[in-house]
Amino acid sequence: MLALRSALTRIAARRLGAPARCYHGNNPHTSSTMNDLPTPQGDFFELHAKRQARYNRALIIGVATFIGTIVVTKESGLLELNFSPPDTYE
Repeated sequence: MLALRSALTRIAARRLGAPARCYHGNNPHTSSTMNDLPTPQGDFFELHAKRQARYNRALIIGVATFIGTIVVTKESGLLELNFSPPDTYE
């Protein structure tokens, strides 16, 4: 019985040891550091002001389009905003 147990332990150890093999060589890759990151160039505030002006223009155009759409649909009769109860309940 002891021989069977030792044979089973050898087989189990051989099978469990298989995933631990490494089939790759030495990797010459070096780890990245903070010094490898790009550094900002130019004036931050100037770029920020340009971007904010662009975003504000897009916001104004979007709000104007939304208000224009509401006005046109209200005047054409396609939209009823229900500010007051209807004249009849029929």
